[in-house]
Amino acid sequence: MKLNLKKTSMVALFLCVCFVVQAEEGLLSRVFFNDFVYVPKIISENPLQSCVVLGTTALVTAVLMPNDKAILKALQKNTTPAYKTFFDVFNTFGDGVYVLSADAVLFLVGGEKEKRVASKILESIAVGGAVTYVGKSIVGRVRPSQTDNAYKYNMFTFKDASMSSGHSMVAFAWATIIADEYGLWYVTYPIAVLTGVARVYKNAHWPSDVLVGAVIGTFFAKVAEYENKDMQLSYNINGFALNYKF
Repeated sequence: MKLNLKKTSMVALFLCVCFVVQAEEGLLSRVFFNDFVYVPKIISENPLQSCVVLGTTALVTAVLMPNDKAILKALQKNTTPAYKTFFDVFNTFGDGVYVLSADAVLFLVGGEKEKRVASKILESIAVGGAVTYVGKSIVGRVRPSQTDNAYKYNMFTFKDASMSSGHSMVAFAWATIIADEYGLWYVTYPIAVLTGVARVYKNAHWPSDVLVGAVIGTFFAKVAEYENKDMQLSYNINGFALNYKF
């Protein structure tokens, strides 16, 4: 009951900040319009880099998947209370409720830079979360807690599937933005990696799920940070005002 009350309070705080960000910066217009426009533009501006990233992700995923079960079992060999506590702690860094609540506090108490950073974290998690949910619904990979078969899929079931990891997406989204804005990559990325490992240790995801989630989170963090001076989009009380420059 206490945990539920705590989570309810965090969600309420987060929603309050959403309304503030939306009113001041047109968050919804960015999440539902700008970010999806930016995706092909970012890819086309860096075609070689995009191909390398996509190719590497596909290759590593293809290598991981046949070894998913072995890696998972190896991680779960040590089940001491200390290990459990350790990974329970890092699991929270990918929990959307805790992360977005911390983000809300950053927005409320921080200066102008912190408000901008908090807004981008919220934006990246919102868009990345939507993409992750759609992917889970379509792919329908069964979680390791429900099967020993890493190749078991129930496609288009719209259930809480395994591929890809939402916790991993959340962790790498905020980790990327904090790293880029404050130069703390040596802190944020290890935390994000351990969050992904925690999901495997807790039997919630296969290792390849974590990898794909990490890529999605990192990518949409970069999308949230992307600024295109040729496009202008503003929000006012009369609605959306769109202006393009070519």
